[in-house]
Amino acid sequence: MRKRSETGVWWASPHIAAAIALMPTVLAIFVIVHELTLHAALGGVTLEPAGTNFASSVSLSTGQLLYNNYPNSFPLTQPPGMSVLLLPFAWVTHGGDASGAMAAARIFTAAVSIINVFLVGLTARRHGIASTFVAGVLFAVFPFAFYATSSYMLEPFLVLFCLLAFQAAFSQGEMVTGGRLILAGSLVGFAISIKPWALIPAIVLLVCAAFNWRQALARVGAGILGGIAVPCVLFFLASPSSFLHDVVSAELGSGGSRSGTMSSRIAEILGLGAPISVTRPNTLALAIGSILLILVLVAALGRASTSSIADWAILGTTVGLVVIALLPASLPVAYTYFLAAFGAIVVGNTIGTILSM
Repeated sequence: MRKRSETGVWWASPHIAAAIALMPTVLAIFVIVHELTLHAALGGVTLEPAGTNFASSVSLSTGQLLYNNYPNSFPLTQPPGMSVLLLPFAWVTHGGDASGAMAAARIFTAAVSIINVFLVGLTARRHGIASTFVAGVLFAVFPFAFYATSSYMLEPFLVLFCLLAFQAAFSQGEMVTGGRLILAGSLVGFAISIKPWALIPAIVLLVCAAFNWRQALARVGAGILGGIAVPCVLFFLASPSSFLHDVVSAELGSGGSRSGTMSSRIAEILGLGAPISVTRPNTLALAIGSILLILVLVAALGRASTSSIADWAILGTTVGLVVIALLPASLPVAYTYFLAAFGAIVVGNTIGTILSM
């Protein structure tokens, strides 16, 4: 059986679909530029996590190591990847222009968020124009995206490096060989150094590599270890106990119990409720979630014989992230932005598959 990309149908062409990915990107530009024009959006009020990210980078730029084993060190309960990324903007503050540095960092994060929308559409291109368009638009207008893209939060960079890793790891739906696998591992490894949530796509890439373990597994594994080690090794060597406590114990073990029902957690995943003023989001969430689950199952069964390893990798990553989101443990709202990136690709692929049946 021929793959859809080989049928000659123009709307199923991955090349045309890749160009269509620019359309949701334009929509994302309008949405995010609007965010930046809101009152005090560039140099004013800073969300607490964003302030911590920037302050830790400023502290690092002065030569103070992160984490709390030294009297003058900066206490940080997350990996140091984001602090390293923001260093160029932190150095600007030494010239006295702290407000300008913060504004520049926000613009940089906005640019990354726009690129993410393009990458979501590009990743869905193998299933045609409809898949690319639906995936890109869903991610561009995701209601909870405001919390992640309005300031220098971790999640836009987390999505960027994970999607770039998938772009590097797969070509025409199949896993590549050679140095690109090391690059893919390095990208997802660096994503882990930003936020441990990237462990899910990293595990999925390792599982995919295991099917060709002689040529792929060692390269992906080495890349992941390198991507984690380069930004983290200095801080670990300076204070192993503090690093392990603050990054591993505090970050991975910080989830507390959550009193919300399963339907309320589904509503959070779908971005319903307060952001779009849905009065009874739980009932609507159950209905939408059930429909999406049925459609995904129908599409997965319908294309089971022609699905590529990249399709299963995206689906596996999404399922893993959804399972974590449904657990009765507290997760920040921005987690749904990370999940939405992969979820939008799955929904787009599903729509593209059903339309071509």
